[in-house]
Amino acid sequence: MKRLDKNAIIGFILIGVILFTYMYINRPTEAELEKKRQEALKQQQEQQKKQQPKDTMVKKDNAVVSDSLKKTEQQSKYGLLAPYSQGKSRIVTVENEALKLSFDTKGANIVRAELKNFKTYYGKPLVLFEGNQNKVYCNFAMTNGNILNTDELYFSVQGDTAMKLSGEKQSKISFIAKVDDNNYIERVFTLQGNSYLVGMDINIKGMKEVLGNNSYELFFQTQMLATERQEDIDDNRTNSALYYNWAGDVDHLSYTSKDLESETQNGSVYWVSHKAKYFSAGLIAGTPTLGMKVESYVPQNNDKIIKGYSSRLSVGYTPGENTQHKFRFYFGPNDYHQLKAVAKSGAEGFHKQLGLGWFIFKYVNMYLIIPLFNLFELMGINYGINIILLAICIRLILLPLNWKSYISGAKMRILAPQLEPIKEKYKDDPTRQQQETMKFYRTAGVNPLGGCLPLLLQLPILFAVLQFFPQAIEFRQQSFLWAKDLSTYDSILDFGFKVPFYGDHVSLFTLLMTVSTIFYTYMTNKTQTNPQYKQMIWISYLMPIIFLGYFNSVSAALSFYYFVSTTLSIIQQELIKRTVDEKKLLAKIQANQQKAANKPEVKSALQRKLEEMQKKQAEKAKVVKNKRK
Repeated sequence: MKRLDKNAIIGFILIGVILFTYMYINRPTEAELEKKRQEALKQQQEQQKKQQPKDTMVKKDNAVVSDSLKKTEQQSKYGLLAPYSQGKSRIVTVENEALKLSFDTKGANIVRAELKNFKTYYGKPLVLFEGNQNKVYCNFAMTNGNILNTDELYFSVQGDTAMKLSGEKQSKISFIAKVDDNNYIERVFTLQGNSYLVGMDINIKGMKEVLGNNSYELFFQTQMLATERQEDIDDNRTNSALYYNWAGDVDHLSYTSKDLESETQNGSVYWVSHKAKYFSAGLIAGTPTLGMKVESYVPQNNDKIIKGYSSRLSVGYTPGENTQHKFRFYFGPNDYHQLKAVAKSGAEGFHKQLGLGWFIFKYVNMYLIIPLFNLFELMGINYGINIILLAICIRLILLPLNWKSYISGAKMRILAPQLEPIKEKYKDDPTRQQQETMKFYRTAGVNPLGGCLPLLLQLPILFAVLQFFPQAIEFRQQSFLWAKDLSTYDSILDFGFKVPFYGDHVSLFTLLMTVSTIFYTYMTNKTQTNPQYKQMIWISYLMPIIFLGYFNSVSAALSFYYFVSTTLSIIQQELIKRTVDEKKLLAKIQANQQKAANKPEVKSALQRKLEEMQKKQAEKAKVVKNKRK
């Protein structure tokens, strides 16, 4: 390769200097550069204006096609009701003296129910349920093979949309999806000024070209909100359940299950009730139904909702004919008299959702506890005083039984020394010992079971109170002494942590109840003469301690009643003890024994049968003993 000489290199450098100098001298000014930028921007804007009409036309064409397809789809799905598949949701609120209800024109749903006469534990308006997940809608089979879900329709609203009723006034509000005057679906809600009941008429006129099948399904869905103390959420859930009257039989889904519970039945369903502890949302059928499917569940990780409920009723009708189906809603308290009044108005057994106990316990509540409770309630006194008066009345009613029980126990104590020779003589023959002991009691005119039976007869009252008090809405938000709310526990000390089998607090009424029960047990045990009972005496002291953990979290009203009742029992027993003259009692027993000694023994058929059984048992025992030898 030929190398560049010195002159060539200098020539290239001079050319570069000349070019740089030329470009520097002839560079454009700042004004010229700005002018060129403005011209380029102007040119770009003109090109965009020319292009914009074309783009707009394309978009409009696409929108027209999209709207046309949507209308075609809606027409295919909803038929003549397609115009009601689009619209704007609107909330309509109506109220009377007891209720404040909010309706959504989308679906004609009741989306909020407030009870105006009550407050939550924290003093806020008491709302049973709220939100779009709460629905009342119908599913119809359509002639085109689709399902018409009225929850998807935007209804027109008619009537008094600013309803505020009082007294005996009554008014209506209507939600209608209307094809013409001869073809429409309508729901009419009726409120009365002072009632927790809301009427709902489902009117179907014509619609033969739209609706098919001979039945439709009516859905009632609610999520019942927490209204009580947050710490009582578990107690509130275990006192909430879905009730229903199927074919005249009142039943319910599980109280305690946290899983999805369901029940399906064919036949007449008279009502369903979505029950929380103190309030309910019920649907009452005034029209014959064909069956039901009901469900309940506990929402996961959501302490604002007690339970979720869903009820589906099948209702028969004839397409093309004018049909009116009548239903009623009950949004109100679980007050026995309120529920009983609803039951008498056509919802048979509606009051039975307020569980008053099984068999005899239910009747004790209905005809003794509740009437007495209501009698004292009419006096307008504090509910704590009401409980004291109720306990006094119950103790007075039970006084004859307690008197008889004490007299029987006193006789047994007096006769105890005289039984020792019999026990010693027949210590190796338990059967003969038992026979001679019973014979001795008969001659003395003493019934060994006389002290037990009166105590057993008191148990129905104890269990009746256990059923009624924890769910009595009358105690809700009623204070007494240190208890701010008698419907929940009376905490005087919060630990901040949970003690196993006890809880995270101290209930003073429960402590007083436990102490009084232990003292009463001590007094009762002092009168016992049965050696076998004395061997098991420690159990009688253990039971109050075991119950301490359970009653620590129940309503203060219940533990206070048991405390007062036990205290009155102690006083009553001490008064009876001071009244009874055991010397006169002994003289009476001796007179009976003398009379029996001068009279041939006459045994009843039952006594003879028992003695025969005892003899056979003794002979069998003797045979077994000889075989072993």
